[in-house]
Amino acid sequence: MPKFSGFDIAILVPDLCTGGGERVTAEIARELMSGGRSVFLVTDPSSIPADLNALPYSDVRWHPARSRFKLVPVLARLPKECIVLAVLTAPSILAAFVNIFLRRRLVVHEHSDVPSLYFANGTRLKRFFRYLAFHFVMLSAHRILVPSHGAADRLRSAVMFGSNKIAVAPNPVQDFLTKIRNEGVSIVEPHRVSLNAFLVGRWSPEKRLVDGVRACIQAQTFEQVVVVTNAAHEDAAHLTAMGARVYPKYSALGEFCPSTAVLINFSIIESFSLVIGEWLAAGLLVFSVHSDILEREWSAYRGFYFIENDGRNLKDIASQAFDQCSKDVRPQFSARSVTETVKAILGDDLG
Repeated sequence: MPKFSGFDIAILVPDLCTGGGERVTAEIARELMSGGRSVFLVTDPSSIPADLNALPYSDVRWHPARSRFKLVPVLARLPKECIVLAVLTAPSILAAFVNIFLRRRLVVHEHSDVPSLYFANGTRLKRFFRYLAFHFVMLSAHRILVPSHGAADRLRSAVMFGSNKIAVAPNPVQDFLTKIRNEGVSIVEPHRVSLNAFLVGRWSPEKRLVDGVRACIQAQTFEQVVVVTNAAHEDAAHLTAMGARVYPKYSALGEFCPSTAVLINFSIIESFSLVIGEWLAAGLLVFSVHSDILEREWSAYRGFYFIENDGRNLKDIASQAFDQCSKDVRPQFSARSVTETVKAILGDDLG
């Protein structure tokens, strides 16, 4: 692992456990600290993963739910020679404002497709203010990082200025089978040929987990419908009543059979899905509802198939995918290490 030197890093994120982007930020923090960087975690302290506590970092206590504006004096107290690494949210806008006076190096790391997620959703007034806010951040930022070359090209075509600041920092994608094996899950061979559907993601309306479970049950194609989510007890009970098996995390599965598992994605979030990346990199099948970013990012890779948004053709797609499995000549998606991501964040000028 490379030893980094130079600037301290302040990682600014509301929390470190909500979704994929936050988990990536936690991985980046681990890599930076393991590589010898001085890291300041400007986040909700209750969200810091337990394993990060074993590494040397400065806990800058900030409770975003109480007051975002308390972030301003926190940023002002950070070391002068400090890179502020922020996700694209209200905190990064505040960081950009403070940066006008302090002139620190602000690196904004966005994990989604910015034009699709921020500029195309909501009322016309909301889209207009998001567009202005993003350009305000662009003025102050040293670099704007997005997860793929396609996302970078789309963002460059959407902004009025600052396209030279936009760069690519690929999201780290773990070896999925190694990851769950390390969590205590046994990798097994099938007792008989029968498909199992998996829906994975945090409990939120845009993930459409209930719709996904309903479609899988109605397809009558899967022996089991498995949901891995952080749903509250009553929501998990509802999914169970529908016929799904619900687990809070992968480690609770006990065992996993790769050759019979299919990831079902019903999410409508325009983002780079870490879950899809992990499954494709492991050579597993993924059936997903359609969106522009999913088509651009994933349709070129082996094992990825689109289904109707209501899932009514799930049975036909499952049959097609298994019939064509040996004939699928598309390249397999490759896992990416967090070291690559950190190198892209620091670049040649900050490393």
